[in-house]
Amino acid sequence: MTKRRRSWTVAAGLIIAIGAAGCGSDDPAATFSSDQPGLDGPVVRYRERSVDGGEDAEIGGVIEIEGDCLYLAPVAGGGERYPVVWPYSSEWDAETPGVRLGSGTVLAVGDRVDTAGGYHGVEAVLALAGQDAVDLVADCLDNTYGEIAVINNLESLVWPD
Repeated sequence: MTKRRRSWTVAAGLIIAIGAAGCGSDDPAATFSSDQPGLDGPVVRYRERSVDGGEDAEIGGVIEIEGDCLYLAPVAGGGERYPVVWPYSSEWDAETPGVRLGSGTVLAVGDRVDTAGGYHGVEAVLALAGQDAVDLVADCLDNTYGEIAVINNLESLVWPD
């Protein structure tokens, strides 16, 4: 093996080792890659923009995180909590931590949110956010109904309390 080829082999090995070192992180965002349009860290979001807001059922609660799962939970505690599909432009804000809407509004873990949307089974998430999102929310289900809170795909319909 030539000296140049050996250098490239060592460099490639170092890159792989450095990349693998991040796999055991406690940071939820570290377990997801940025090439998944329906996910950003623990935030499950619509893959595409929409001009139609969608359903108008009242959805609200306190933002909670457990492992890689982001929930809306009852304000008073206890009760059912739901994984969430957020509007298209939503992102994970690891510094806060919380959900950053496209408008720049940050909804921190522990904040109360009031909004509109609907509750759906895991199969609805496939069309909205893709298979990677389905895999995540299926692992996060924590309610007797097996449902996900699907917020309308317009960030203007999300109101921090």
